[in-house]
Amino acid sequence: MRILGIEFGSWSVKAVEMESRFRRFDVLELHEVRLPLTVTDPTATYKKAVQELMARLPSHPEKIVTSLLPAQTSVRVLNLPVRQIKKAEQMFKFELEDSTPFRLDDSITEHQSHKTKDGCTVFTAIAPKRHIQSQIEWLKAIGAEPDWLTFDGMGLINLYLSQEQKDEEIPAPSMILDIGHQKTNLCILEGGRVTYFRSIPWGGFQITQGLSNALGVPLEVAEKLKHEKLHLNAQIESAGISRELFSAAATSLASFLADINHTLYAFRTQYKKDVQKGLICGGCAATQGMVHYISRQLDRSIELFTPRIEIKQKDETTAIDTIQFGEAHGRALVFGHKAPLLFNFRRGELSKATSLNEVGNVFENPAIRKMVTYASLFFVALFLYASAAKVIAGNDARKSSDELKKVLQDTLKTIPAKQKNTLSSNPEDLKKYIEQKNKELEDRLKMVGRAAPPMLAIVKSISDAFAGEVKVDVNTLVIDDRSLVLEGVLYQGSLDQTTTNLQKSPFFSGVGITMNGQRFTYRGSVKGR
Repeated sequence: MRILGIEFGSWSVKAVEMESRFRRFDVLELHEVRLPLTVTDPTATYKKAVQELMARLPSHPEKIVTSLLPAQTSVRVLNLPVRQIKKAEQMFKFELEDSTPFRLDDSITEHQSHKTKDGCTVFTAIAPKRHIQSQIEWLKAIGAEPDWLTFDGMGLINLYLSQEQKDEEIPAPSMILDIGHQKTNLCILEGGRVTYFRSIPWGGFQITQGLSNALGVPLEVAEKLKHEKLHLNAQIESAGISRELFSAAATSLASFLADINHTLYAFRTQYKKDVQKGLICGGCAATQGMVHYISRQLDRSIELFTPRIEIKQKDETTAIDTIQFGEAHGRALVFGHKAPLLFNFRRGELSKATSLNEVGNVFENPAIRKMVTYASLFFVALFLYASAAKVIAGNDARKSSDELKKVLQDTLKTIPAKQKNTLSSNPEDLKKYIEQKNKELEDRLKMVGRAAPPMLAIVKSISDAFAGEVKVDVNTLVIDDRSLVLEGVLYQGSLDQTTTNLQKSPFFSGVGITMNGQRFTYRGSVKGR
């Protein structure tokens, strides 16, 4: 199974491609698509970047993990004066109502609870359903529908906790600063749990703007100076302009450091503990002298957080230390069973649709509904040929089972409830039952029109037209006495052979295909009906 963890940064779109095999999870490749220095339309820019990213992949990933934008989520840490976690989980939503800018009844809430000395701590993340739906729709439109949608920052927390040394004593509070291009995530952890989290609207771009204003140069030139000439150590004079660069950068950093000091003071006031050490990562953390400067200004021990990523290609393994791909890597770990924090906003009605409920669009065709007059179990046969085998054999077996039961309950109304439960829980009995009913159905269809080819044979010919190496997800299949419409998404392989097979099929004529990115549509005429 291929897994892709994606981070939508303001500097670039970063992704970590992983593969699970035999209980191992190997990193295959790191991907990065650079964004413009200033972005006027974020959605359009991200769409173009993701399309470029997906085009680089050798095959479409089975699982995609990404996040909502920080402005579309709210993250809170609640300290409740109750010792029972069950009671804390019953209470925390009432506490959120007064401190969250979103309506909870129109939002998805994820949480994690821990016992503390004085009660319970509940770490929560909230996202309005409208933001979740909007993100899903535009990603789905470009063939990158996410299976897992979380808040910005979860990946780095998971990566830190998965690499944290497990000591007998609870470690002192530690701070992680993920300094990006336009924002910084600040997280304080203690004993394997999140005790403080906030997002600060400051990033490396503010230094670039400060250099641009102080020196009177374009942003592109200031960005280059920041990477090549700036050193945040006033004692170093590597070039005649170093002192001037240092002064401009220090002015830009002043408000940021004041914000962090206020946060640390608030934490000390609330928890009666002090944060003595910290880790920084993100693209801006690579600025020369940044670690030394922040450590001196905060008067605390600050180090770079550079997780080691082992990239395995064929028989070779390359280990690299990176401060930029930690968030994307930590997100991908949610499918590796190594992630302590599992927040996913794709739940309930917003969960990812499977082929089981997508194939329901087939039955909206009035011609197919007419067939029910002659065979009430036609739904079962079409379901078998179009989707059941693929979905039941998939990785999400539990969800597929639930969907299967729902389809059986909704469509096989003539079967007693006890028999429905037996069929939905026993694949062998279901297979025998459907084979029997298929035979009966084909006999009935032949009686309806002996000169016309059996509808099931037509459906099966469509399924057989797809080669084994081709992976698609069929969204719509409409067949009547005159026309064929087949719509879906191509995940792997080429549709050239499939098109040839459909054009040579004795059941169709005039078959043509149109492509829109990864989405395809076949249209043609049906012969002999």
